[in-house]
Order: sequence, then structure tokens, then C-alpha cells
Amino acid sequence: QEVKQLDKLFASSKRKLIKHKSAVEREQFELDQLLSGKDGNDAAVKKQFRNLEKARQDLSNERLQFVIGVRNILGPDRFQQLKSNYKNWQ
Repeated sequence: QEVKQLDKLFASSKRKLIKHKSAVEREQFELDQLLSGKDGNDAAVKKQFRNLEKARQDLSNERLQFVIGVRNILGPDRFQQLKSNYKNWQ
């Protein structure tokens, strides 16, 4: 049962992460375009930077939601064990 829950959580989160990563890349591209432009519109650059930071925050929030979801499925003790095993594998 837990494996099914984890698989479902992973698939759902992966879809969202792909979407958020794409948004970050898109916003970064737009910022780069503004910065390389000749008009030097500081207000537009600042606005685009805020858009990029929002996209990055959304990506980070989704990563955190996944970790919280895993912790909720496994419980605190097994989650700590998973963290310890992950550190050992690196």
C-alpha cells in the first residue's frame, strides 16, 4: 500500500517539477534577453527578476511538498532511516 502511495506521490510531484523547471528556464531566458538588450529598461529587468524568483520559489516549494509527502507516508522514524541511508549512499 505504501509503495503505491509513494509511486503516486512521485509521479504527481515529477509532473509538477517538470512544469516548474520549465517555468524557471523560461523566466531565466526572458531575463537574459532583457539584460542583453540595448534599451536598458531597469524596471522591466527588475520585474522579470521577480518573475524568475517566483518561479524558483514555486520549484522549491514543490520539492518540499514531495519530501513532506514522503515523510507523511513513511512516518518520522522510517523517514529518518531513509535520510540516513541516503547520506550513506552518496
